[in-house]
Amino acid sequence: MFLRRLDRSQAEAYRRLLERNRLWLQPWMPEVPYPLTLADLQKIIECEHQELKRAQRVDLGIFRSLDEALIGRVALHSIQWGVSFSAGLGYWIDADLAGAGLMTEAVARLVAVAFEEMRLHRLWAGVQPPNRPSQRVLEKLGFVREGLHRQELFINGRWQDQYFYTFLEAEFRARRAQWVVKGWVVD
Repeated sequence: MFLRRLDRSQAEAYRRLLERNRLWLQPWMPEVPYPLTLADLQKIIECEHQELKRAQRVDLGIFRSLDEALIGRVALHSIQWGVSFSAGLGYWIDADLAGAGLMTEAVARLVAVAFEEMRLHRLWAGVQPPNRPSQRVLEKLGFVREGLHRQELFINGRWQDQYFYTFLEAEFRARRAQWVVKGWVVD
C-alpha cells in the first residue's frame, strides 16, 4: 500500500468507497451525508488541500499497490504549532480489508511523516471503547492509552466516550528500527 493526497479526479472513487462502507463506518464516524454527490466529494477534496496549505490538516488516501485502488483514509487533524507541536490522528479502511495489517502500516507511515517531516512532538487519537480493532492498531504501534474522555463526540445519534491515546516523538525514535524491519516505514 501507499499513501498520497487525493485530487478532484479521484472524487468518484472516494464516493464509491464511502458508499460501500457507510454502515461499517456509522458507529465510529460522523454520519456520511446521503446522497453523497460527486460535487460534494470534489469540494471536500478541495477543502482538504486548502487546510494542508494552512498547515492545519494532512488528509491522505490509502491506496493498494497492486491496482492503485483507493482503500481507506488516514489524516492528521487539529494540528497545533506554537508550544505544543501536536496533532490528532484519524483513520479508516474498507471493511473488506480490515484485519489484514494494512491500517497499522498506513498509520505508521503517517506517524513517520508527522515526526520526521513535520517535526511534531506529540500525536493523539481518540477511539471509542467498543472499537477494539482500532485500539489494537494504536497499541501495536506503541501509543499509550492515557484515559477516557467521557461523552466527547456526538456520533451515531448519541454522545460517545473515547479512550485517549498519545505517542511522542521520542517513543517513535525508539521504535523506528523495529518498524523498518516490519516494513511499515522505509529507512
